[in-house]
Amino acid sequence: MPDPERILLVRLSHLGDVVHALPCFHALRERFPGAAIAWAVQPEFAGLLRGLDGLARVVPFDRQGGLAAWPRLRRDLRAFAPDLSVDVQGNWKSALVARASGAPRRVAPARRDWREPSAARLANDLAPPAPPEARHAQDRVLHLARWLCGPTTVRRDPSLSDAERAAGRARLADCVPDAAPPVLVQVSPADDVRTATDACLVDAIAHLFEARRGVVLVAAASEAPRARDLAASVVARTGRAPALVCDSPDLRAFAALLAAAGERGGALVTGDTGPLHLAGAVGLRCVCLSGPYDWRATGPWPSPRGVGDAPAPSPHQLPSPSPHASPHASPHRVLATDIDCRPCDARVCRRPGGRACLEGIDGATVAHAVLALDA
Repeated sequence: MPDPERILLVRLSHLGDVVHALPCFHALRERFPGAAIAWAVQPEFAGLLRGLDGLARVVPFDRQGGLAAWPRLRRDLRAFAPDLSVDVQGNWKSALVARASGAPRRVAPARRDWREPSAARLANDLAPPAPPEARHAQDRVLHLARWLCGPTTVRRDPSLSDAERAAGRARLADCVPDAAPPVLVQVSPADDVRTATDACLVDAIAHLFEARRGVVLVAAASEAPRARDLAASVVARTGRAPALVCDSPDLRAFAALLAAAGERGGALVTGDTGPLHLAGAVGLRCVCLSGPYDWRATGPWPSPRGVGDAPAPSPHQLPSPSPHASPHASPHRVLATDIDCRPCDARVCRRPGGRACLEGIDGATVAHAVLALDA
């Protein structure tokens, strides 16, 4: 087939999955440099994509708009008139978006790699199944990109500009003025099953202060009250307050802050959430507190190697290998507790007694994992 002139990339949500789709965008840009590329995405994640080098258009899909959102979306897509759509999401919603675009060629993953396989019938060009070793969500996206575009350089960044990076450095310097590698601690909703306990985070920050590390609590504006409560608990224990960043909905500004921390040799402490993947994409090392999800499929990428599925002491630290152990050697660490019910991939914990998978991780272990990144 002739090279496409207009390509639609479909990855609507969530933040981590949008980040996982970035290598596919960069591969398309590299393989088809003359094509105009649009990206269909939900509005809350569109800000990360604006400013992306080579992206011609962001097509917002207002999922909260109900049925009225579909005619608007269809008009926008038909105005762009793609001749190729690439569905990176693999469910009914994304398949309907690709179909509504009118693209004559609709590429998607193999049926068995879809989250909702019955929707694969709406695509007309399916990639071969991802190999068994492509266990991580990022590896499956790379498999699709390489099948479509051929060998390509893996590029995951959101094309931060020099001005954005400078703003991120200045903001981080306001929070942590000394030269020690900063530690950012993600504050997520308390009712999220992937969220570490308050006691764990407070204890971890106290140990990091003892190690003379500057700490920044980062949170969405909606989680500012919890972040302030955590900071107050840290002050009560240590007499010292962590910095707070919880006032910016700008995903690119947040990415720039993470990138600045990476430049200074810092780290992010977080659960298996969107900021974990955004941090990895901009070069910030992560310590992932793995709860109910399978870190080998949705944790930091590249996944830490050198540990199999056999039980280990609880909790245990999964080390990254030497830089020469694998072409995907990981700079990250994962902390996980071996209990019989994990990974369960549940959104609500129904285990009697609570979330033992996260409650078994203590703050001293978290701080040790952060400091071990420099070992």
